Amino acid sequence: MNSKIEISYYPFLIKFNELKGTASFAVPFIKPATMGKLMLLLAVSVMAYAFTSFYKKSIKDSMTYTKDTKFRFEMATAKDYENASMNQTVGFVMEKDDAKKVDGTIYLNIDEAWKPIKNLKGLSTKKANFNYLGKNNAINKYLIAAHIPNKIIKWYLIDKKTGNATMLGSEPVFSTNQSIFATLKHIPDFENRKNSIHIWKVNKTTNASTVNKHITSKNTNWIPLEMQWETETSIIIKTILRKNDAHLNSNLTNNHFSFIRMVITP
Repeated sequence: MNSKIEISYYPFLIKFNELKGTASFAVPFIKPATMGKLMLLLAVSVMAYAFTSFYKKSIKDSMTYTKDTKFRFEMATAKDYENASMNQTVGFVMEKDDAKKVDGTIYLNIDEAWKPIKNLKGLSTKKANFNYLGKNNAINKYLIAAHIPNKIIKWYLIDKKTGNATMLGSEPVFSTNQSIFATLKHIPDFENRKNSIHIWKVNKTTNASTVNKHITSKNTNWIPLEMQWETETSIIIKTILRKNDAHLNSNLTNNHFSFIRMVITP
């Protein structure tokens, strides 16, 4: 006796004939408009899968080629990033009489005296607009941002005791005990330069503190966008594939992002 099995998966029908060892595939009549929608859905699904696979391969390739013994990369998830974001340290706070602005120039309270902030390293123009972003008592430093017309923003840590300035690539993100922080540097694609993640260590003394760049990780395939410290030695990084840099201001979906865990070696 013939043994037949029919499996219906709309709008398709698959028939198996066990005795003859054959299978047939049938597509019942479907209206052209419906078929068009189905084909579009299939195409979008295939493209999304291909994009995600290529993106993850690029991430894994960059991990494979990392030879720095000070850190390593691991794949992480959106849930890891969300969990880490719930336990972040407030880096800077604003308090009265720490800063003032006179005729467009920021004055900071440096060693109990008002001193103007100007002629900072890395600024080739006098047209930069400075904004005061607060102070961090744990490292004894102020944070200011220099907005350069039609260009990028540069951040500076200003020591409260000496007035010495340290230029950063982005606003620093501190670990829980504030002994270490991370910054990003995103270079536009047309400049043909690499994006990088910088890990800084804070060295505290009795009356002052210094910061030193501990790790620089340069990346060619993916762009770091945001970071959240997970522990004192691991940080979760939200990234996007480098070739999608031009679409950063577009309506991106979760499929465009990937998450990486950067583990700092003690």
